[in-house]
Amino acid sequence: MNEVLFLVYVCWSFLLLGFFLTVQLVTYPNFLSVSRATLSNYEKDHRKRITPLVVGLFSIDLSLGLYLLFFDSFISIAVVLSFAVYGVSLLWFLPIHKSLETSPSPRLVRFLILRNWVRVCLVLIKCLFLIWLFLS
Repeated sequence: MNEVLFLVYVCWSFLLLGFFLTVQLVTYPNFLSVSRATLSNYEKDHRKRITPLVVGLFSIDLSLGLYLLFFDSFISIAVVLSFAVYGVSLLWFLPIHKSLETSPSPRLVRFLILRNWVRVCLVLIKCLFLIWLFLS
């Protein structure tokens, strides 16, 4: 396996963990500070700004994981965890964000905050697995 690229992948995974923790601990709680009257516009602006960032982060993560998969089949566990994060994001979080645009409510924001721990935990498990793989 290309060890340098593997270390890049490990670091990239920790960068993703930091991204999701920032969203969890800073970005989503800020939604609760926005008035109900402006929450829809706030959500639209949030989604417009964060979508290119998320697509870029996920694309690089996927490219690194799939490339490394050719060298070591154990990476498949990390790649599966990445796909789980992508799936949860597309199938679970995108509809919640769209609902915030059409019928914004603090209850929906709290639901978003609570459910985002799933993504944080998936990325954390991926990072811990990669560290284990690196050390073994």
